[in-house]
Amino acid sequence: MMTPEDLAVIRKNRVDYLGLNYYARVMVKPYESGETTLIVNNQGKKAKGTSQTIIKGWFEQARPDSSRYTEWDTEIFPEGLYEGIRRVWNKYHLPIYITENGIGLYEDTSVNQVEDDDRIEFMDMHIAAVLKAKEGGCDVRGYYAWSPFDLYSWKNGTEKRYGLVAIDYENGLERRPKKSYYWYKDVIETDGKNITGK
Repeated sequence: MMTPEDLAVIRKNRVDYLGLNYYARVMVKPYESGETTLIVNNQGKKAKGTSQTIIKGWFEQARPDSSRYTEWDTEIFPEGLYEGIRRVWNKYHLPIYITENGIGLYEDTSVNQVEDDDRIEFMDMHIAAVLKAKEGGCDVRGYYAWSPFDLYSWKNGTEKRYGLVAIDYENGLERRPKKSYYWYKDVIETDGKNITGK
């Protein structure tokens, strides 16, 4: 419970920056039909296209045919990151850090180097959105990839891979940088000069 003393501390201080996590947008439209349904695809490509949200009498999820989706039915929409940055900046005028952004993929990590071109494309498009927001006057000071290395997914165990560095769970947790690791290293070293936005 917040005490009057806690509130006094908050009033005397200020927020130095805002962190923004972004993966995808979710669009809704007015309810058309069906019972309330909440289906989240936690099985990836085995259940692709099964995600569904209907709140009877209120709204339902819209899935534009023109959009691209991950194997877990998450829309790939970097414009949403740009819009999110713009809205946060216009409302709060505080420095912004993108504290999480990335994509989970199925990957064979037994190879010497994972060729994760889909991750590179995803990150390139989203970093381009960050740079566009900066060019438009938003004070964005950092971008953090989710995740630096493969980790345990609470829904998919080790089947869904997030990292720039592969973790071989079958061979003593050996770490091997993926193609995206070297690409992102170059992004950092060149201050984003290799970002295409495509």
